[in-house]
Amino acid sequence: MKIFDGAQHPDEIDTALRANLAQSLVHIAQTFSELINQSDDEIGEMVERIKTTRQPASMFAHYFNLVIAAQNGSTGQILNHWDAMRNTSGGDGLSICPFNKTALGANYDLFPPLLFSEVGQSPMIPPSDADFENFTSHLHQAFEIIKSTDAKLWDEINGCFNLICGSSKTKDPKIAGFGSVTSLMTWGATFVNIDAHQTLLSVVNFLVHETTHARLFGLSFDNPLVFNPLDQNYSSPLRSDPRPMDGIYHATIVCARMAEFNHMLLKSNPLDAITSDELTQSINKNSKRFFDGYDVIKADGDMSPLAAQILSDAYDVVRAFSMTDARV
Repeated sequence: MKIFDGAQHPDEIDTALRANLAQSLVHIAQTFSELINQSDDEIGEMVERIKTTRQPASMFAHYFNLVIAAQNGSTGQILNHWDAMRNTSGGDGLSICPFNKTALGANYDLFPPLLFSEVGQSPMIPPSDADFENFTSHLHQAFEIIKSTDAKLWDEINGCFNLICGSSKTKDPKIAGFGSVTSLMTWGATFVNIDAHQTLLSVVNFLVHETTHARLFGLSFDNPLVFNPLDQNYSSPLRSDPRPMDGIYHATIVCARMAEFNHMLLKSNPLDAITSDELTQSINKNSKRFFDGYDVIKADGDMSPLAAQILSDAYDVVRAFSMTDARV
């Protein structure tokens, strides 16, 4: 895929995130030295391990919870999350698990509040064994399609994620649904509503979709891509409700990359399980959404040079094959 060519690789992003995490933990250990009560050697060993070894999503989740606890003056929570981080081991390799207590242990309650802090209630519930088995079958097929179509994308997925967690959605009509979700606060993990991804193409697009979000989060963790205030909302290409410009930028680049990869599949289509009609419909839909978002961003977006370059590259890529935009 051409979109993101030249941008920082996920492995470099991960290394930078871990270096910043380690530096922050040194500061936290100094600020709360009496509470934490660890020797300099113990803290140094923990920090070095984080800097040199890829970490699971729970490490970042505990860190962000620790920061929240520090802001609130919750000393008990500070110590709880510090101890959890101290006892967390590395997270190399990509694993797939259902969203349930058996698979996730204490992380079952750790992740949802961070993922759904904006809406207040998590829609995730454990999936049935049969539904999860069907999803994982599609997921492994999607892996093979991506490997054979674009090795760089497969490398990117592995650089962004060491955990793919599948859930179902609660039947409570008062709780908003979701398709999939990725957050910087749970860096290394992505979460998917398997009920909303029951075809092979939808699972392929989920991987492209959430890898793009993760990449954008990683590229903006220390320098924003979009400077528009978060309390100013605009028309979104993916949602009916107005969204901040940062969310629209994410959605627009996501649409471009799904269209780009679907177009690559249309040219090669390594498996018969995805039809040309499915791919064409997906390309047209996501191309149109990209151009809709592009127009909003060009009209009102305040972007960093990197964000502007990524958007321009995406426009060139989608415009080259799109049949949905009158300007082509």
